[in-house]
Amino acid sequence: MKAALEAGDEVVLSREMENPVLAFPLPAPLDDIVLRATFDPEVFLYHTMPNGFRHEFSHRLIHVSAEFDGTLVEVTFDDYQDWNESDYKADVLLPGRIVQKSDGTVVMDLTLSVSNTYNPYVVMPLPENL
Repeated sequence: MKAALEAGDEVVLSREMENPVLAFPLPAPLDDIVLRATFDPEVFLYHTMPNGFRHEFSHRLIHVSAEFDGTLVEVTFDDYQDWNESDYKADVLLPGRIVQKSDGTVVMDLTLSVSNTYNPYVVMPLPENL
């Protein structure tokens, strides 16, 4: 997402079926490569704050593609879940399956079965020079 923010006005938002797609050039020295990121717009989690405000979480990343030196590289992300143990859930959803293809050939197929993400809300002070 930092690369998309850096691309500024060069970011193109479109839709494929019902899915939002962001297309943007990568930062230099790869600025001749356009990355396409596809998101699932489904609301997958609701969280009600102590003040009663109900927050909806949506837009999980499901597909990324880019062409590098004539080779199409694609990565799909699927089966998002809280992979922590049942007594240690943290509402941090990670993809259970990540598949990378190079010109249609699978080069990586990862399956996640357990995680430990319980304390993701570490508060760190922002340095004054930022």
